[in-house]
Amino acid sequence: MSYYPKWNVSDNEIKVIPDNSFSLLPNCTELCLPHNQISRIEPEAWRGLISLRTLYLNHNLISAVQPVQWGHLQNLQKLYLTRNQLKVLTADSFIGLNSLTILWLDENQIVSVQPEPSTD
Repeated sequence: MSYYPKWNVSDNEIKVIPDNSFSLLPNCTELCLPHNQISRIEPEAWRGLISLRTLYLNHNLISAVQPVQWGHLQNLQKLYLTRNQLKVLTADSFIGLNSLTILWLDENQIVSVQPEPSTD
């Protein structure tokens, strides 16, 4: 399983991404999870995805992003969060994504972009 660079798990009924969900996929460069029902991502969900460059989380139910969610995605270049339920972004929402070059946030419910880090 770990040899496949692209994984498509779209159009399912995934609600939560638990810790270590993809720890056996070190060669995965593209992970597609759109059109699920994802509303929660655990802090260690992405552990092991050391080669991941593109992550599709569009068309889900994600209402908030926490900096702790991105800790294992240092090589991520493209993040698609289109059509979720995001409402507020803070200065640290995407901290740690130092390689990120493309971030899609269209068709959300964003009402505030706060220049200060979150206090949660």
